[in-house]
Amino acid sequence: MGVLHVERFAGEGELEAGPTVLSAAFARYRGLDGPSVLGLLGSGAAASPESCAFVGADDALGADPLGVGSAEVELLDVGTIQVRVAGTEARLSPRAFPDLASVLAGVFYAGDAELAVPRADLDEYAFRAAGSDEIAAFDAVVPAPAEPAELRIDGTMAGEVGSLSRDGGFDVVWAAGDPRDTIEIEVRAHGDVLACAANDDGAFRVDAESLAILAPDGGATLRVRRVRVTPVDVPGLDDAYARVTVTRTVDVDLR
Repeated sequence: MGVLHVERFAGEGELEAGPTVLSAAFARYRGLDGPSVLGLLGSGAAASPESCAFVGADDALGADPLGVGSAEVELLDVGTIQVRVAGTEARLSPRAFPDLASVLAGVFYAGDAELAVPRADLDEYAFRAAGSDEIAAFDAVVPAPAEPAELRIDGTMAGEVGSLSRDGGFDVVWAAGDPRDTIEIEVRAHGDVLACAANDDGAFRVDAESLAILAPDGGATLRVRRVRVTPVDVPGLDDAYARVTVTRTVDVDLR
């Protein structure tokens, strides 16, 4: 199992570069199924398509989060990973996973980068792993997804939204994109997250019943993320993919 993550946070202007968060992990495992491993690696959607799910602050990775003490997940070294887009590049080096007495052991990749704003579906994210004694070198290319455009919350442009009501829910509307992509909508309050997954067809409603699970928070945030998942061929691993996203973030008063 292998995952390459790119999350670009959209800036205020169309060409303004926000921060980009990079991460990766490659694993061999036993005693767990694939979806459980993805959960341990912090990958995959929290909610099923066209639905919402609550992720509490206390659901963070613990010593044995799945109750599977006999399971083992070996995090593999693939050498330095180079990420290039639109004439800019960043590098990720393997880092030892903290000894937390969890089922995870080995190395992982994570870091922030200053990368140029790519042109959607014209520029590509190019990954190259140098390889190691554990995994041979490999390359992957993923076309850059578009930022969620024409984003409105209950008819109001996203940048002008001041508050959200927990009692009424809200509608999210955006310019529909590639049907192979998905949209993730998150409301974050006091460390808890309401995570929703939608088809990239231009509209989704966050219902009041789901939203009411969160406590009121004057410093809440709303995130709308376009997600593009592309299979990657990694030598020695049965399943690997790149998850490239671009995210709009709005500060809101959740009442």
